[in-house]
Amino acid sequence: MSPAPTVREESMRPPAVCEAPSRPPTFTSGRNRSSSRTIARKIEAEVESGGMKRLLLIAPPHALGILRQYLGVRAQGAIFGEIAKDFTKMPVHEIEAKLQEEDD
Repeated sequence: MSPAPTVREESMRPPAVCEAPSRPPTFTSGRNRSSSRTIARKIEAEVESGGMKRLLLIAPPHALGILRQYLGVRAQGAIFGEIAKDFTKMPVHEIEAKLQEEDD
């Protein structure tokens, strides 16, 4: 039987390996998929009513993929372009400037 480690020996041990925290929420989480369905329904309603003739989708790349899954044929037909970028934390004037850059 070996003696208990001394304080010095204890402090020389490598730190314990920790389990990584559970994955942060992603766009594939239930809440985000639900949001995508809600957005898709609103787009569908606008296209169906004639209130939206053309649509430029702007969202993070993965979000675009999820949103496309929920859009119907008519709504997809209204899409004239997509920008796969995350502008969610930008003020409107910066988004407008970025869109102008994309257009140039």
